[in-house]
Amino acid sequence: MKRTGKVISLITTLGLILASAFLTNTIILASSGTVNIPNYMQPNTTIIYNDDLSYEIKAGGEPTGPAPTPYVAPSPKPAPSDWSQEEKDKYNYENKLIEAARQTIKNGSASVVHGLSPVARPGLKVTYGNDGIIMNIYYPNSNGGYTLSDPNLTSNASSLSSVDNSYIIATWGSSYPSILTYDDIDDSVVGTGRFTCYSGQPGDHDNTLVVGDCATKQAYDNITDGISVTARNLDTQQVYTYTKNDCGGMPEAVLDMWETGINLIGGDYYSLANVDNGRMYHPSRTY
Repeated sequence: MKRTGKVISLITTLGLILASAFLTNTIILASSGTVNIPNYMQPNTTIIYNDDLSYEIKAGGEPTGPAPTPYVAPSPKPAPSDWSQEEKDKYNYENKLIEAARQTIKNGSASVVHGLSPVARPGLKVTYGNDGIIMNIYYPNSNGGYTLSDPNLTSNASSLSSVDNSYIIATWGSSYPSILTYDDIDDSVVGTGRFTCYSGQPGDHDNTLVVGDCATKQAYDNITDGISVTARNLDTQQVYTYTKNDCGGMPEAVLDMWETGINLIGGDYYSLANVDNGRMYHPSRTY
C-alpha cells in the first residue's frame, strides 16, 4: 500500500527534527529538505521509499501508539567466577571506560560526536524489529537487490573526545543508545549498545557474506575488513568472535550480525529478536 505524505516543516537551529514517532501518514521534512525515516513502526515492518519519498508498507504497518520508552542498560553484572584474573581485569576496565564515557556525554561535552537521524532516499528499504524500533536501512544495488553499506557515505572517526586515557568516538541512537570509545592504552575500540541482525548480499567489498560475519558502524567504525570483533551479551555473558566484512548505517545498534549469526550470542534471526545489552571490542582502529 502506498502512503502519501503530508509535509510538516519543523525548522530548528541544527536543521534536525524532533517529532512524535507515531505520526501517521507523515513525511517529516527538515529545513534542508531531507526527509527523516520513522524510528518506530509496528513490529516486523518493512517499508520501501518511492521517488517522491513517500513509502510503501511491504509488511507490518503504521504504529498504533507511542514508541517504547528508550532502553536503559542495567549496571554490568560481576565477572563470572570461573574467568581468569586477566579476563576479569579487562572486563572491569571496560566497565569503567564505558561509564566514564556515559558521564561525559551526560555532562554535555560539546566535542562528543552525536550521530544524526537517518534520512530517506528513493529506493531505500527499511526494516523494523519485533519491538517496532528501526533495525536496518538497505541501499539498492546494481543487481536489483540491496546492500547494508551506503555507497555515498564516507566514514568520519577523526573527531575524538578525551576520557582519561581513552576517547569517545561517537554516540547515536534515541531508543537504544550506542557509545563507541577508543582506548589508546592498547589501541582498541570498545562499543556498547544493541546488536541487531540483517540479510542481503554482497558485503561492502563485493564479498559473499557468511554466518559469523558482522557489520560495524559505517560512519564512525568502518575498520578494515577481516578484523576480528568480539561481541558479548552482557545479560547472559555469551561471547562470540565475529569477522568484520561489512558496514552499515545501524541507527539503533552498535554492531550488526549477518543472518543467524545473531543466534550465536543470544538473539534470534527468524523472530528479529535482537540483543539489547551488548558490548563489542576490536583490537585495532585501522581504517
